[in-house]
Amino acid sequence: SPLVLALLTNVVSSFERFMPEASVDDGYMRIIIFKEYFILDILSVIPLIISGAIYNSRYTTTLTVNKASIELLSNVDDLATNMDGDPGPSMPVDIEVLPRVLKVFAPSKHKKKKALNLPKLPHI
Repeated sequence: SPLVLALLTNVVSSFERFMPEASVDDGYMRIIIFKEYFILDILSVIPLIISGAIYNSRYTTTLTVNKASIELLSNVDDLATNMDGDPGPSMPVDIEVLPRVLKVFAPSKHKKKKALNLPKLPHI
């Protein structure tokens, strides 16, 4: 696979609908394994990523797990991983969801920002 993603939420980068059924507190991660495709297939892949339908396409295999071991089948030495933009451990990696280990406080609803009521200025 050219790319393997392990997700805990529905967001990847700024694509908020990447994995619509994922929930922060469900105790699972989604492993998305991208299949190899030709460079011209990228024209088909990008709209699927943006719309949140890539996980359900012929370009990926998706697994819902709480524990995974990912290793290389080839003899590549010291292939590093990336965790949220930061360097991660070298392959192979063992990952596991540890439910309710970290207590997080967040507002129950997103507050909408109110528009400022500025006085209307005369048109110049």
